[in-house]
Amino acid sequence: DSPRNTYRTKDDRWIAISASSQKTYERLCDAIERPDLATDPRFANNVQRCSNSDVLDAPLAKWFVQHDSKEILELFDRSHVVAGLVYDVSDIFEDPQYAARNNIVDVPDVDFGTVRMQSVVPKFSRTPGAVTKAGGALGQDNTSVYCDELGLSCKELSELEAEGVI
Repeated sequence: DSPRNTYRTKDDRWIAISASSQKTYERLCDAIERPDLATDPRFANNVQRCSNSDVLDAPLAKWFVQHDSKEILELFDRSHVVAGLVYDVSDIFEDPQYAARNNIVDVPDVDFGTVRMQSVVPKFSRTPGAVTKAGGALGQDNTSVYCDELGLSCKELSELEAEGVI
């Protein structure tokens, strides 16, 4: 499908678009004030756009890099163009939808006290799951794993630890 790509913006962000349906493609062309792209025979339908996607990407990339991401997203929202910001980690921590869904949780950590990390996804109503800790101290489960599960003796485990194997 074409155009369906990510484009760098003036403020060095990335926006993903999907404008493969004819109506969405025409709305994209209107939004970026490039009616010539909508009437160009190389881009007349999705099959033609796919065959000429590299040619089509060039003017789109040129347009995106001249505009800030916020401006683009507001324009595309008004114009009903399918688009979204490609998130980095800071965007995830600031996104109200992530917060409303409790996707980032504070959990206790042996070394750091508390850390923020991804919660369980997806969330199910009857079995929602939970993250209860970030992890344990290095080696805290060695006896359980090596002795109880794998059958090593405590002496063998101690020897392997002393030799730096474990």
